[in-house]
Amino acid sequence: MKTASETKVSQINTIFKDDLPEGAEKAVAIHLRTVANAFIQAQQRRNDADYNMAKEWTPVEVETQIASVNEAFKTWSIIRDEAVAQAYLVSLLGTKERRPNEPKLPKARTERKRKPSDPETPPTGRA
Repeated sequence: MKTASETKVSQINTIFKDDLPEGAEKAVAIHLRTVANAFIQAQQRRNDADYNMAKEWTPVEVETQIASVNEAFKTWSIIRDEAVAQAYLVSLLGTKERRPNEPKLPKARTERKRKPSDPETPPTGRA
């Protein structure tokens, strides 16, 4: 999820280098970058809190992180129905290549289609 967010931020930054004109597309991109950046930062801070026992959090750092996440939620509510935002959500799921240990779901049983070379089967009398 962090990688997908980093990729999205990079894509948006590339678009901005091309001097994206003012308008709805630029506004959505700005909001989406805010969301993706907040995710990256929050995920890193969570890892630090869980695994870096030497790190001591100041009240200001905690309040700043909470404010960042709150802002991401507010901005997400503005863009959540946009196609690019929905695509970002899907990208957070990753790809099969990134999930090699995921159990495979059983294939749905489907009735086998009869090939022309198959012998005729008598009707069962069912309607």
